[in-house]
Amino acid sequence: MKYLYYNGDSFCGDGVKRFDETFGQLLGDKYNLEVNHAWKGGSSNHRIHRTTVNHIMNNQSKLQDTLFLIGWTKPTRFELYDTTHKKYIAIMGQSNVEYRTYKKVGMAFITNMKLSPDLEVSDEFKKEYITKFVDFENMLKDHIRRVYTLEGILKANNCKYLFWNAFPDTCILHPDLPDKIQLWNKAVEIFDWENWILPDNSLDLYLNQFPRADVRQGPHDDHPNKLGHLIWFEVVSEKINSMNIL
Repeated sequence: MKYLYYNGDSFCGDGVKRFDETFGQLLGDKYNLEVNHAWKGGSSNHRIHRTTVNHIMNNQSKLQDTLFLIGWTKPTRFELYDTTHKKYIAIMGQSNVEYRTYKKVGMAFITNMKLSPDLEVSDEFKKEYITKFVDFENMLKDHIRRVYTLEGILKANNCKYLFWNAFPDTCILHPDLPDKIQLWNKAVEIFDWENWILPDNSLDLYLNQFPRADVRQGPHDDHPNKLGHLIWFEVVSEKINSMNIL
């Protein structure tokens, strides 16, 4: 194995002083892998899935030498394609509610959304778009489909991969989550959970067992700091070693 493809959102490294303090780079250093830092702050699962599939399609000769490390984020984030500037615009639904209460958020979700200033449309249009075309339950279904299709693509190409959850919103196996939708329950049955890092947990939840001041960027910043990354690096390393995939 020569490469580590490291994709996800800001929990992959925002706020740490140097790339070599992120858990992805720590893994690269430990296993002597060249790290592709494909993650981006504010990423949606749309972007994570899209860019990973693009990488697979464009790097066929390297796939057998690559470990894919994919961190799934909040299902309430998505992206739109700006045809004027020919680029994708991240739309960040930053509500901290868990999926069971999405239906109760309603217009509050719109109020709390961080819309890119690059999206050159009126606030009225943004509000109308979110009201008419964004459905929280469908976001969950789309997330499950993306996970399942990326799993299938990786397996079809005989790739080594590990998935993990950044937040509890996507912990399909979490024992405290009530039944939500039929597709959610189907995912429990058909996903290959052997390739997940703590499938019933998330990086965010896992760090809650430690004093906040020790593992977070600040009192109002949930991003893992250097120690937070080191702790998660140890969790991922243990999983890699137990599977003998490197």
